[in-house]
Amino acid sequence: MGWLYYMPEILFVIAAVIAVFGVISLIRALAADTEGKILCRKCQAPAVKSSTRTYLFLIPASFEQEYGDPEGYLSRNMKPIAGKEQIPTGRRACWLEVFTCTKCDERQVRIKDFLQVRGEEYLKGTYILPYEPFRPLTEQWEEMNWGR
Repeated sequence: MGWLYYMPEILFVIAAVIAVFGVISLIRALAADTEGKILCRKCQAPAVKSSTRTYLFLIPASFEQEYGDPEGYLSRNMKPIAGKEQIPTGRRACWLEVFTCTKCDERQVRIKDFLQVRGEEYLKGTYILPYEPFRPLTEQWEEMNWGR
């Protein structure tokens, strides 16, 4: 019997090892998120919030409306607002936070898309995206002097 006889077992072991690494990666990501950190998209090291500021933006989505390509859609459609009282009924908004990797200094953003209903925020999606497409939006928000 040659090694081909053991091919199913070999493939099973390879698949099991890949699954274990996937589960470990998922656990690390969940643990980092519960600590208020995220993992770097580039090197998987912990990333920490760059500042105490959290930016608020209005998006032209409502209720259960979905959009593909969150990076492209959000970077083109987010409009800065000063506070939650400026969110029209039935419209969604998002919080944006900037994070920096502790190892490679890569900057990224965490965007939490939500719908506000009777003062409660109902999360519609959370995205970890590169910082650069959103830099002009954070600068625009800062220029409006809401960040006092």
